[in-house]
Amino acid sequence: MLLTVLMAAMSIASMQAEKVAQAIWTAGNTTLTFIYDETVYNEGDTFNGETVTNVWSGEKLSQQYTMGLYGYFTNDNWNEEVRGNMTTAVFDESFKDFAPTNTSYWFNSCSKMTIIEGLEYLNSKDVTSMDHMFYHCSGLTSLDVSHFDTGNVTGKGGSYWGTYYNFVASMTVPEGVEAYTTYVDGDTLALARIEGGIIPKGNAVVLKSAKAEVVLDVNTTPRSLIEGNALAGVDVDTALPENGYALAAVDDMAGLWRTADEGAQVKGHEGYLPYAGDDTAGYPFPGENDETVGIEAVHGSLSSVHGSVYNLQGQRVQGKANAHGLYVVDGKKLYVR
Repeated sequence: MLLTVLMAAMSIASMQAEKVAQAIWTAGNTTLTFIYDETVYNEGDTFNGETVTNVWSGEKLSQQYTMGLYGYFTNDNWNEEVRGNMTTAVFDESFKDFAPTNTSYWFNSCSKMTIIEGLEYLNSKDVTSMDHMFYHCSGLTSLDVSHFDTGNVTGKGGSYWGTYYNFVASMTVPEGVEAYTTYVDGDTLALARIEGGIIPKGNAVVLKSAKAEVVLDVNTTPRSLIEGNALAGVDVDTALPENGYALAAVDDMAGLWRTADEGAQVKGHEGYLPYAGDDTAGYPFPGENDETVGIEAVHGSLSSVHGSVYNLQGQRVQGKANAHGLYVVDGKKLYVR
């Protein structure tokens, strides 16, 4: 009898399904939900009261990607429907027990996404690449990544390049990051490293980093505007001026390149090179040819100016910081839950 009971218990245990990491797209409420559960969902199933439109699971959550012309990704997991329509991403508490190794491009170009719930349940301790994870997420007004463990993030080798601009506050250049102003001499782009570790407010700069994510903190030390800088910047998403040069990778060379895309935009708090009156196709950055375009996230903690409150995108918040997110009030970080 005892043997029978033990065998029955072992049989039941062996029948228990393993947990599977899944990203579930429900178009009805424009939400992508990440779960780690024994129940495997398929298209047409009901999940949280909504019909499942699509599901990605297993290796598709940690695919590798390559960069194409003008910085666009050429391999994709969530399809164009998701990237073009998603308004909310949700990390279920169960997802904390799953440790992805690559979160590259997860939310790249999800411009309508305004809410990420449960980001603290994203376990990033084993992640080695976060390339462009939040790139072009113009709908997000704040993003708290203070809990991210990026100790293993190394990217694809070489260096990461990005641009940054802020008219509100000067920013400290963190360790491991270099900031440059730019000068054009004929068909050559010269980079002049900013000394003193401070990016003056109003100066657009090129950033070079060994990692895909850069965190900039406010610096209240007075700094004069650096004269002669060829790079311009914008505070909000703006159409790239005609014949202007934007951050891109062409022939595996990161740099500032001209695009024929009439709909090309410069994202808020990024820089671009205005047309200089010649036919130069682009200006590659000096260095290795395998360097990667697009520091995937530049987070700037902005201090208050004359009692005003600013969010991480440099946007002035009227009154108090009431919405969920990370703010800086009177020079001190404030996270509103």
